[in-house]
Amino acid sequence: MSLCNNLWGFLNLAWLNFLALPFVNYLDNKLSLEGAILPFLISLTLIILFWRQVKDQRIILGFLLFAVTMGLFTQYWGITGLHLF
Repeated sequence: MSLCNNLWGFLNLAWLNFLALPFVNYLDNKLSLEGAILPFLISLTLIILFWRQVKDQRIILGFLLFAVTMGLFTQYWGITGLHLF
């Protein structure tokens, strides 16, 4: 019985440590749904739909690299979370 309690306690502690991670806490916030998750899903959908229709996929990869680079250099943490320009 003690092994079962120790295992359950360990799993509970590991789950709480996972929930305390900043990235998980940010994605769990309802405000980040509009600012991070929905644009990611829309972009992923567009990439999946139009990937085969483009004659040169390097153009899309170059645009994605440019967008990620600009996002990394123009982001800031505000009182409501992460903001990207």
